Amino acid sequence: MPRYISKNDFMHDFTSSMTAQIPHNKWTSTALRAEKRQQRKIDDWVYRQGTHERVTEANHRENAKVDAIFNKIVKRVQKQHPELSRFKARVYARKKDPVGRKYDRLRNQGFSASEISKRLNKGNKRGSSGRSSG
Repeated sequence: MPRYISKNDFMHDFTSSMTAQIPHNKWTSTALRAEKRQQRKIDDWVYRQGTHERVTEANHRENAKVDAIFNKIVKRVQKQHPELSRFKARVYARKKDPVGRKYDRLRNQGFSASEISKRLNKGNKRGSSGRSSG
């Protein structure tokens, strides 16, 4: 490694080696994967800047309907457990209440408000006891 007397010489060599272009056929697989990752990050950022989460009025209405369904579940949980605060009732509804858990699963799967309410209001079907009814 050469000894540099001036900072300018060092910076010249350093920057020229950092910006040197290596032909793609000489790249290692690790370098290629790193380049692809970097390019995906750039492409994703450009895409997000272009679309920028355009939320329409219809999306707002749909989200309000979905939230209303969950608020009904939370109110029912609060009536059953008056000792729970509003926040704790929301957590309980998502984690422990069977209907709330079903709602959360359907919402995470991307169902619409009408589909969620249809599936929640469906009668609970019990499994077979293993005996024939005849």
